Amino acid sequence: MNSKVDMGRMDIKYLFFKFATPAVISSIIMSLYTIIDGIFIGRGVGSVGLAAVNLAMPFIFFISAFSIMVTIGGGTFIGVSLGQKNKENANNAFSVSFFILVIFSILITIFTNLFLNKITLFLKADEITFEHLKNYLKILSYFSFAFSITYLLELSIRSQGYPIFAMIFTSTGAIFNIFLDYILVIKYNLGTYGAAWATGISQFIPFIVFFIFIISKKSIIKFKIPKFQKNMIIKIFYNGSSEFLSQISVGITTFLYNWVLIKNLGNIGVSAYSIISYISVFIISFIMGISSGIAPIISYNYGGKNIKRIKKLMKYAVITGFMIGIISLIVVLLFSEQITKLFITNNVELLKITSEANKVYSIGFVLMGFNIIASSFFTAITDAKTSILISSLRTLILFIINLLILPIIIGYWGLWLVVPITETFTFFYSTYKYKKFKLKYEN
Repeated sequence: MNSKVDMGRMDIKYLFFKFATPAVISSIIMSLYTIIDGIFIGRGVGSVGLAAVNLAMPFIFFISAFSIMVTIGGGTFIGVSLGQKNKENANNAFSVSFFILVIFSILITIFTNLFLNKITLFLKADEITFEHLKNYLKILSYFSFAFSITYLLELSIRSQGYPIFAMIFTSTGAIFNIFLDYILVIKYNLGTYGAAWATGISQFIPFIVFFIFIISKKSIIKFKIPKFQKNMIIKIFYNGSSEFLSQISVGITTFLYNWVLIKNLGNIGVSAYSIISYISVFIISFIMGISSGIAPIISYNYGGKNIKRIKKLMKYAVITGFMIGIISLIVVLLFSEQITKLFITNNVELLKITSEANKVYSIGFVLMGFNIIASSFFTAITDAKTSILISSLRTLILFIINLLILPIIIGYWGLWLVVPITETFTFFYSTYKYKKFKLKYEN
């Protein structure tokens, strides 16, 4: 632990801003990898490129789901262990998590290249989007190790009390992404192929820096020969299972959403959803930054049995989450058309569909913040069961039910009301479970 940061004693408000602010910035910057690709692809390739990248999302979410599961599960174990002053357990949890992600990355790269055509067809590519999607997947697979492991390294560094360091070098990668996107997509006209290379190379930069930090003398968390204890591995997977479910559910629902959109609106519907997804990713990155930023503080204090500090911390997080949601909705309602124009040029039909749909879709931002923070909170206190249920409600169970029913009941607008209605029903359950936690530790 950084000697200047004591997560068990320092003022909670100070810790909230110290950890949440750089984590939010890092999360926003990470989202920019995807958003910047979208802007350059939209302007350099057009709606076909946007549709192809959106078709790739289910596969990308699968990689992300497994990586986040191991990272959050291992990170929770690391945070609790540090709170209990057990550095040996923290080091072993980190080393086991790192080894698992290395093996996973190797398998993903091999699998993708062996079955690239089949994967591309499975993701619903047609003769127009096939080559764009195929190139995008192939190049990203080469950098799967960087995508998978960088988040673990970053979280481990933040858990030691170095959130600003992690933020700076995540930002550096994003800056390189902008530069490379311009060079490869616009200047050399390499389309989705160039965008994939830009994203992969730029993600490799923070990976190298974080790796060097972890093996340096400054890091308290150290690599060691991993002891593959059954209980630890089970806890890592179990504690991160809600995040895995959340990510894999997004992949499944994106796949289904694309299928429904193609059926009802064709490729232009997929392109519209792609743009809305980019905007949504940007808004969600604020909330994810808060939830991931405060997670080490929650785990540390839960390990030290400082429940009052956790409640106070959550108060700041929840209020901030609601504020972000309300402000985001207002901005989208006022500037939906202008935001959409960032991604497209000279496509009046796509502009109209996206601008109108985005206003309806964005209503879900208001309650989304609390649901995401609540899910992350229960993971941080090792209550994976509750976290899994919250995640499954908002990203799978209720989402799929609403996706299949709403378009039939209310037609076109039902496609875009899926998220607002899903988040509303999930909010009731999240609120109930969090109030139950507070009552349990009332005294």
